[in-house]
Amino acid sequence: MNNKILIVGILVLFAVVLVAADSYLNTESGDLILNPATGKVGIGVSPSADLHVYSSDPVVRIESSSNCVAPDLYLDKPSGAGAVDWSIRGGMDGADNGVFNIYDHSSGVRLAIETSGEVGIGTASPSTKLDVNGDVRADDFIEYSPFYGNNDALVQISGIQCINDTVGADGWCDVDHTSLPTGVHVLISENHLKHKKSGKVYTMDDFLKMDGEVIEDYETIGVDVDGRSLSSMVQLLVKGVQELSEENIILKQELCNKDDTYSFC
Repeated sequence: MNNKILIVGILVLFAVVLVAADSYLNTESGDLILNPATGKVGIGVSPSADLHVYSSDPVVRIESSSNCVAPDLYLDKPSGAGAVDWSIRGGMDGADNGVFNIYDHSSGVRLAIETSGEVGIGTASPSTKLDVNGDVRADDFIEYSPFYGNNDALVQISGIQCINDTVGADGWCDVDHTSLPTGVHVLISENHLKHKKSGKVYTMDDFLKMDGEVIEDYETIGVDVDGRSLSSMVQLLVKGVQELSEENIILKQELCNKDDTYSFC
């Protein structure tokens, strides 16, 4: 008799527990709804998916209790057409910890975003704002550069010209440095003259304009200059050589008038 009473008591208690659980899991407000027949779980709503969350301000949080393991949302379709084995991670273990990434378990990191904002495609360690390991294809590019007031960087670049008759069969050419955009510098080492005593440095053009100077009093030094002005420098040097050549011809004529036995007469 006591055993029967005990069994009946256990059944009644189990029934009470089921009723209480059913009352909690299926509240009228819909806090948490579990459909035992389908295994679907609803939070704030009768579930229409395996996990269905409904709220005026829905937030789902996955937090790791370990300092060494990053939170991981696993996407797995192990076989059949379109099989995938991917993870969306809140960080990577070890040296790359803190890097948000989309991870292909068969090939490695597909997309990575550093805490500093650098984005990598095909690389786990992007070193620039956009670091792509592979080819890039786009229908168009936005023309933007903070160095130009109207942000027309591509227009400025497209204005770079070639020096005439220097375009090769491969399409490459010698760039006309005078057509380079403002702010673009091409440094070229140019020979300047430094006075051995005073230490003052002069360009070749300045030296040619000076009277009474002897080249032996100077030493040649290399100076980095803006290549955009190279063509104008060359023009000045050519002009100086032409003037010297003309003066040389005049001097020869004067010497020959005085003595025509010179070999150059």
